[in-house]
Amino acid sequence: MHAMLPIIESCQKCGACCMEQSSPPGYVLLLSREDNDEWPDQDDIGRLANLPPEARHILKKYMDRLMGKNSPKGEQPCCWLDLNTMECRFYEYRPQICRDLELGDDSCRAWRHRYQVAGPVVEHEPQSLAGSEDFADGLRRGGEVETKGTNILGSSSSAWHSRGREVVKAAH
Repeated sequence: MHAMLPIIESCQKCGACCMEQSSPPGYVLLLSREDNDEWPDQDDIGRLANLPPEARHILKKYMDRLMGKNSPKGEQPCCWLDLNTMECRFYEYRPQICRDLELGDDSCRAWRHRYQVAGPVVEHEPQSLAGSEDFADGLRRGGEVETKGTNILGSSSSAWHSRGREVVKAAH
């Protein structure tokens, strides 16, 4: 059986993997710690030390909100994600975990499916693009996608959906 799957050529105008991060993964923790010697990726420490003032200001503002009465609840888009362009405002300073997500891999496809971000569509064998029959079955069913028993997306009581340039919260 053939499935219609999008051709993924670029991260531009996508932002799907950033929709539930709230902030660049790990950076809030790094900023709040005094000793980062045991941090798994020393390059993150270097990138964080060289952040442009605007990027640092946005992170500190987010951290202040976390500590205040108006603390964000649940998943929300990364504070560095520009919701108009759906691109990272500080892409060259993104943490290693963001760099490790590969364009077109199972996680990328799962995020794009969840937020209905598509590219040009082409007919392919599901297992050849998705890497596993479980993944392809999950995409066909439209449910949560799991591979090898691990939910790629994590569980949540709500999801953010991007429709054009509008971001709306939908209850599950």
